[in-house]
Amino acid sequence: MYHSIAAPGTKSIDTAPVRSTAAASKAIPLDDNDNDDLEEGATCKSCNGLRLRKEALHFKVGGLNISEFSALPVTGALEFVESLKLTKRESIIAERVLKEVKDRLGFIKNVGLGYLSLDRSSRTISGGEAQRIRLATQMGSSLTGVLYVLDEPSMGLHPRDCAKLLESLSRIRDRGNTVIVVEHDEDTMLWADNIIDMGPGAGLKGGWIT
Repeated sequence: MYHSIAAPGTKSIDTAPVRSTAAASKAIPLDDNDNDDLEEGATCKSCNGLRLRKEALHFKVGGLNISEFSALPVTGALEFVESLKLTKRESIIAERVLKEVKDRLGFIKNVGLGYLSLDRSSRTISGGEAQRIRLATQMGSSLTGVLYVLDEPSMGLHPRDCAKLLESLSRIRDRGNTVIVVEHDEDTMLWADNIIDMGPGAGLKGGWIT
């Protein structure tokens, strides 16, 4: 049996131990007397899998609550934020927050991940996508003198998105950082200031600077 307790903020907390299933929004109790249920996920009846208390879902901006906004792809979320109609007072209050949201969504879009939704489970993201998300995070920082090593960041990208990725890498480099990219993509190699060719072959036949 679950025993819900009130907690500060908007998320509800259950005192019973739970085990996460493949879906991030589902959880099941670890009850030794009910092992059959361990094979199936049970959606929370209070929040319908949204993991937010109903009080938080009552608040809406531009007609969407936080859960509906998070279900949008990054590109759609950015368009939504840019199209918000606010009063003068609301614009003053939200100015800094909206700028931060727009910047971060823009960073993610510029590394070719505009199709991802904000509520996407991290366990469903590929290694290349995770690498570009971390890259987008760094684009929002003001760090300099940092060495970045990327392993085929263009893998799976459309040529149009690859160009955006290279623009993002250029901005990181131009801030005084060093970017090392392991790549087979011709456009990425042409973008580089210097190329180190490893070979002469692959696997055991490689590993030498040619």
